[in-house]
Formats: sequence, C-alpha cells, structure tokens
Amino acid sequence: MEKFFTITQAKEVEKQAIQDGIQENGVEDCDKVIQSVLAARHAAEEQDIDTEYAALKKLMVDDAIAKLHENYNKMTNELARKHEQQLRDLEVRHTKILSLFFNFIEINMDVPLFVLFCYL
Repeated sequence: MEKFFTITQAKEVEKQAIQDGIQENGVEDCDKVIQSVLAARHAAEEQDIDTEYAALKKLMVDDAIAKLHENYNKMTNELARKHEQQLRDLEVRHTKILSLFFNFIEINMDVPLFVLFCYL
C-alpha cells in the first residue's frame, strides 16, 4: 500500500535522504546523491503530467468528435428537409402536368391518341 505525503513532508523526506546519502557517500558524490533522490520525484511528476495530458487529450478528442457528430446530424437533417421539399415540388408539378394533359385530351378528342402522346 502506497503512503501519501504532503508536499512539505515529501520535501523533508527528500532532504533527509540527501543528508543521509551525503553522510554515507561523502561530499564529493553529493551531486549523484541529489540526482538519485530527486529522480524519483521527477519520475512521479512526469507520470502525473502524462496522466493529466492523456485525460485532457481524451476530453479534447471526445469534444471534437461530438462536434463532428453534431455537424453531421445538422447536414443530414438539412439534406432530408431539402429532399422532402423537392419531392413535394415534384408531386405538385406532376399533378399540374397530368391536369394539363387530361385537359388537352378533353379539348382534342378528335385527335388520335398516338398524336397526343407525341406532345409529351
């Protein structure tokens, strides 16, 4: 089980480890002692930064995907609306053309049908 320290406690532990290391290894190796003590903190900080970045990246990607889905849905709905309007317009034009055609047939009953179909 991991033991968690406050920042002040962690710095005290590091300070004590540095002092102990210098006493054991001598002043000549104090750079190596300090580097080895701080390396653990730096590795933990790097891991925390990586974890934070991964979470932020996931949020940003999820947000971008949500915006893409929203735009796609808007475009799909707009195209469906336009399609429905065009279909209604075609139905109206079709009805008008049929009406004109039947009116033409009624007026020209003496003209053979094959001649009338040539006008279509």
